[in-house]
Amino acid sequence: MQENSSLLTPENRGGAVGQKGFNFQDAYIASRVPEWLSDPEFSALLKEGSGDVEVRFDGSEYRRDLYQVKDHLVKSSEFREVIDKFYQKQVSASATWRYFVFACRGFLNKGESLRSAIETFRGSAPMYRGKDPPLVDTQRNIDEKLKELGLENVPSDFLIQKVKFDTDLGDMRTDQRLGDQFVGTVERCLPQYAGNLGLRNVYGVLKNKINEAIRITIGRIEIDDLFREAVTNFPERARQDGVTFRLYHWEDAPFDLSKSWDILLDWSQDFERNTRRVPDTELWTSKLIPQLQDAQRKIRANSDLRLIQFFPSACLSAGFALGWAFSEVKGYAIRIPQRNDIWQTNCSPSASEKINATILEGDSSSRDLVVHLSMVADVSFKVDKFLERQQKKFRARLSLTPDSGLASNITGPTALGYAYQIKHAIRNAVDKFGCQKIHLFYAGPLGLAAFIGWQFNAMHAPIQCYEEQSAEEGYKASCLLASN
Repeated sequence: MQENSSLLTPENRGGAVGQKGFNFQDAYIASRVPEWLSDPEFSALLKEGSGDVEVRFDGSEYRRDLYQVKDHLVKSSEFREVIDKFYQKQVSASATWRYFVFACRGFLNKGESLRSAIETFRGSAPMYRGKDPPLVDTQRNIDEKLKELGLENVPSDFLIQKVKFDTDLGDMRTDQRLGDQFVGTVERCLPQYAGNLGLRNVYGVLKNKINEAIRITIGRIEIDDLFREAVTNFPERARQDGVTFRLYHWEDAPFDLSKSWDILLDWSQDFERNTRRVPDTELWTSKLIPQLQDAQRKIRANSDLRLIQFFPSACLSAGFALGWAFSEVKGYAIRIPQRNDIWQTNCSPSASEKINATILEGDSSSRDLVVHLSMVADVSFKVDKFLERQQKKFRARLSLTPDSGLASNITGPTALGYAYQIKHAIRNAVDKFGCQKIHLFYAGPLGLAAFIGWQFNAMHAPIQCYEEQSAEEGYKASCLLASN
C-alpha cells in the first residue's frame, strides 16, 4: 500500500506531538548545520516534517534530504522499520528526496552487517564496471542480507544509491561530542567564524532555536543572522559576564542541554557520582588535566578575555584543578556560584578572618608535606587512618583551620582572604622543611577549593590532591598539580 505523504498523518505528526523538547535530536541537527551552511545551495531545514529533519537545497536542482535520528545503538528490528519507511516514502514520492540519512550511535548484528556491506560496495564500485563479477556478487550478498532482515521488498539499488548512514556520534548522554563536532565543522567549513570563542554559544543558541521550531521551517537567512549575532555579541557579553565554562561530571540530575556554554568539558564517563568514585591520578594526568590546559590555551590564543565564569557541580579535586588551570599568575579572574551567591577573585579579600596553622614535624628522611585543611569538618582523624593504612612517612604535617570555627559562614571576600593565607602557610612549610611534594586533604566549599587552586603558584613543590571515598576506603589520590 502506498504511504500517505501528508504532513497531517498521525505517523508524520508523532514526533511533533510526542517529542517536543527532545534535546538529543536538536543537538544532532545543530551539529550538522555548519556543513549544510557551507553548501551555497542550502536553503532551509524543517524539524518533524516527513522525518526527524528535512534539509532543502535550492540551485540548479531542487534537492531535499530526509534524516531519521536515534540516540542509541539500533537493533535489527528498528533498523528494518526505518529502512522500510524510507523505501515507502521513496515509492510514494519518488521525486521528493535526494537522500535518506539514518543517524544513530551504530547498528547491532544484521543491521551493522548490511551497513558495512553497502559501504564496501560504494567504496569499491569506482574500480569496476557495472557487470564485473565483484560488484555483481557483492550486490547479491546485499540482497541476501536484506532478506535476512525481512526487507526482501526493498531493492538493494535503493539502499546503495539513496540511503546514507551517519554513525560517528559517540556517547550521547551529554552533548559535548556533538558540540565539539559543531565547532570543528565550523572551523573546517566556515572559515569566517574560525577561532571565535563564541562558537559554543552559537551552538547553544541554535539548539534552542531548533527546539522551538517544531514543524516550522528555518531558512538560511535566519541561521546566517543567528551566527552573526551570536558571534558579534560574544565579546561584549563575555567581557561583562566572563567566558562561561561548564564542567559536567558530578551532577545528580541530567545535564540540561538547552543551556549554552562557551567551553564544555564532559567528564561524566570518568566519574561515578553515586559511589563518589574519582579517576586515578594517571587518568587525571593523561586526560583531564590536559583538557583543562587546552581550554586555557584556546582562550589565551583567541581572545584577551581573562574573566572565567565556572559552572561546575564538581568534586573538590576538580575545584582545585579548575583554579590551578586558570590561575592568578596566568592573569585570570574567576567567578563561581556558591549556594545563593557568586564568589569572584576580582574583589577585595577580607582580612578580618584568620586561618590557624599548626605544624607537626615527622620523619626527617621524608620530603613529603601533609596538609589537612579543615573548613567545614575536621579531617585530621581520617587523615590519621589513611597515613597509618598507607604506612606513609612525612617530613611535616600542616593543619589549617578557620579561627572562627568549623562550618562558619564564608563569603566570597572571606574565601579569597583565606586562599591567600592558605597559600602562604603551605609555601612557608615547604620551604622550611625542604619538602618536594604536598599531599592535600580538604573538607570545605567548592568555591574555596577553586580559589586555593587559583593561588597554586610558586609553591616550590607539586600538589597531590585527595578525594574522600567511602568510609571503608578512606581517601584516594586524585589530581597531581604541578607547581606553576
